[in-house]
Amino acid sequence: MKKKGQEKSRIDLDLTSMLDVIFIILMVVMCQFRFDADKDAKTLEKYKDERDEAVERAEESEEEAEIYRTQLESIEDAEQRVTFLTVFVDFEAADPSVRHIRMLHNEDPAIEDITIRPETENAQYRSFESRLEEYLSENDGMPVLLTLNEERILYRDHEAVEDVLELLKTSHANLFVRYGED
Repeated sequence: MKKKGQEKSRIDLDLTSMLDVIFIILMVVMCQFRFDADKDAKTLEKYKDERDEAVERAEESEEEAEIYRTQLESIEDAEQRVTFLTVFVDFEAADPSVRHIRMLHNEDPAIEDITIRPETENAQYRSFESRLEEYLSENDGMPVLLTLNEERILYRDHEAVEDVLELLKTSHANLFVRYGED
């Protein structure tokens, strides 16, 4: 006779279906991580592009601030009533064939920008010359102190700008040129 407490029952559990469900859930979770990683990579690339654009704008702003600082230094050095004109010639870091002539004078806080490209180089130098001619004529009775910032100027631009300035100095006695970044 078997006693109640001594009866051993064997329960067989079939875990196959439970393992199938666990592996399916694991696969879904792994795929979800992969999709999240792809989205994160795209978002990261977008943020990098925005950061690069912000850095570029900051560099451009710093260049403009340098023009204003040069203008202010020129104004502080003057003891008499003088018109100041600052000319800043530089090139784009991404494409050195594209250059800029930026002009700032003390009557107008806006920076006038002449963009020089290889195909329009001569026309832009003539535009620069005519703009200076116009400015000198407007301020005929007043000394004009022109400061040429040579910090980032290319040799070919330096030669062309210097030729324009020398030509204008012969026809306008009120033009005084200061070369250099000091």
